[in-house]
Amino acid sequence: MLVLNTRLSAQDRDASLRQAFRLLETRNEVCIEFEVPGPGLPEHLSGILSIDAVTGKTVRAYANPQQFREFLTWDLPFRVIPPVIRPVPETKSLAAWESYPSYSEYLDMMQAFETGHPSLCRLVNAGKSVGNRDILFVKISDHVEEKEPEPVVLFSSTMHGDETVGYVLMLLLIDTLLTGYGHDPQITALVDSLEIWINPLANPDGTYYNSPSGEITNPRRYNDNGYDLNRNFPDPRVGENPGGPYQEETLAMMAFMDTLKACLSANFHGGAEVVNYPWDTWYPSVKVHPDQLWFQYIGHEYADTVHLYGPEGYMNPSWSDNGITNGAEWYSITGSRQDYVTYFLHGREVTIELSNTKFPDPATLPLYWEYNRRSLLHYLEQAFFGVHGFVTDAYTGDPVPAHITLPGHDSLGSGVVSDSVNGFFVRLLHEGNWNMMFTAGGYEPVEIPVQVWNRQQTRLDVRMVPVQPSPPLDSTFCFRLVENPPGGAFRFEYHIGKRGSYRFILYTLTGRPVQLVGEVYLEPGEGELEFPLPPDMTGMYVMVVSGPEGNFSMKIFLK
Repeated sequence: MLVLNTRLSAQDRDASLRQAFRLLETRNEVCIEFEVPGPGLPEHLSGILSIDAVTGKTVRAYANPQQFREFLTWDLPFRVIPPVIRPVPETKSLAAWESYPSYSEYLDMMQAFETGHPSLCRLVNAGKSVGNRDILFVKISDHVEEKEPEPVVLFSSTMHGDETVGYVLMLLLIDTLLTGYGHDPQITALVDSLEIWINPLANPDGTYYNSPSGEITNPRRYNDNGYDLNRNFPDPRVGENPGGPYQEETLAMMAFMDTLKACLSANFHGGAEVVNYPWDTWYPSVKVHPDQLWFQYIGHEYADTVHLYGPEGYMNPSWSDNGITNGAEWYSITGSRQDYVTYFLHGREVTIELSNTKFPDPATLPLYWEYNRRSLLHYLEQAFFGVHGFVTDAYTGDPVPAHITLPGHDSLGSGVVSDSVNGFFVRLLHEGNWNMMFTAGGYEPVEIPVQVWNRQQTRLDVRMVPVQPSPPLDSTFCFRLVENPPGGAFRFEYHIGKRGSYRFILYTLTGRPVQLVGEVYLEPGEGELEFPLPPDMTGMYVMVVSGPEGNFSMKIFLK
C-alpha cells in the first residue's frame, strides 16, 4: 500500500469523505485530486479509477461508487473537486455561438444542417444512448448521397459529458463548412475532396445529465450507467472489456466507425490543452506506433498553429513536447477510443484536449473557436497527403481489396486495406523513401518503391495480376450474414462449390476463439442457414467459416 509523508487531519479527511459520498449519491460519480509518490503513476491505480489528468505527482481522477470504494483501500489523502453547475440561462445567443444548446435545440440544429444544405449534408442517427438519446453524425461532401473514392475523415467530441467545448466547436465547424462552401477556397477544396463525418456529442446522457429543462446545467463525465466511455473499447494490450461491459454508446460507435473506414480521425476532449497521440495503453519504452514520427508531425502542426492564434501558454503545458504528448507518457489507460481506432480499425486517431476548464462560461466559446478553427481545417487537410491510389485487377479493372503494408515498418495494425467498392486507398506517411507491399487472395503480391513528402500527395495506382489469369472458377465460396447486427438468430446466405463439413466459429477482435456456433454438412450450390445466437455476448466479433474450400471470415456486431 502506498503511504504519503503528508497526511490530512482526521477532521479534513472526514469532511472530504462526506463531500465525496454526497456527490456519489446525487451524481453517481465524484472527481478527486491526490498525490502519488515516485515519478510515475502506478498502473493498477489507473485500472481502478478513471484518470483524467496527471501533472507531476498530482493526479485528477473520476470514480463511480465501486471505484471510489476501491480507491479508499489505498488510504491516500485526497480532496474533492466540486462539479461546475450553471443555472438555466435566462437569455441565450445561439446565433453568436455564446450559449450551449439545449438538447432539443441540438436536435433541431443537426436537422437544420441537412435541411438547409441537402446537396452537401446528410444527417445520420448511429444509435441510442443508455438514456435513449440520439447519437448523431453529419456527413459533409460535395456529392453527399454517393460513396466517392476519396479520403474519409471523422471528428467526434464530448464522449466525456462534462467536456463541452468540443461539442460547440464541432457544431461551429459543421456550420462553417456548409456556409463557406463555394465562397472560401480552402473549405470548398475540403468538401470537394473529402468525405467528412462529424459527431458533436458522443455522450448526450452525460452532457444533459439531470436536466429536466433540457439545458446543460449539471454535466457529468460518465454515461447513464456510470461508465467512462473512453475506457470502454477493446484494448490492443489487454483485450476485450477493460472498462466493464460494452455500453450502448460504445456499441453504436464501434459499429458505425467500422462502416466508415476513416483514414484519419480526431476525438475532442477537455480538462487539459494538448494533442495526445497513440498509444494510450503501451508506454513508449515498450511499444511505439510505427508512424510515431508522422503522429508527432501532424500534432505539432495542430498545436503550432494554435500557438499563433491563442493566448500565451494555450495548448502548451510545461510537461508536454510543445503542445503534444504520447498518451501513455502522460498517463497510461486501457480501453481508449484512439487506440481502438488505430489498432483494430487500421485508422489514425489522436485525442485533442481543447480547454483546461471542462465546462467553461459559454461566453468564452467564440474564443476557443478563434484559437482552434485554423488548426481544425488544417487537420482535415492532412487526409490529402501521403500515398493515394487505386488497386485493381490487371485484367478486368475490378477493385481489389488488398492489404497494403510497408515491409520492415508496419506492425500493430498500422497497415491499411484498399476499398472493396472501388479499390481506393490512403496510406498516411511521414516523408521518406518507402517500399509498399500489396497482397490479396488470388493475386500475385506486388512491391513498389515510393517517395513521400510532407504536405504533398503521392499518387500510386496498382494493377494486380491474378495467380491464375484463367477464366473464373465454376464455383464461389461465399457466406453472407443477412442481418448485421443479427436479430433473433444468425441467418446466412451461402454459395459454395464443394461438399463437406463447414464449421462456424466466433473469434474476438484480438484473435481468441470464443464460441463454436455450429457445424453442418453442405452440398454444392446456394442456400440459407440459421444458428441460434450465443447468450450474453455483445460487441464486435469475427466469424470464421472453415470448410473444404478454405476459410471465410466476416465481422459481426452483437447487440
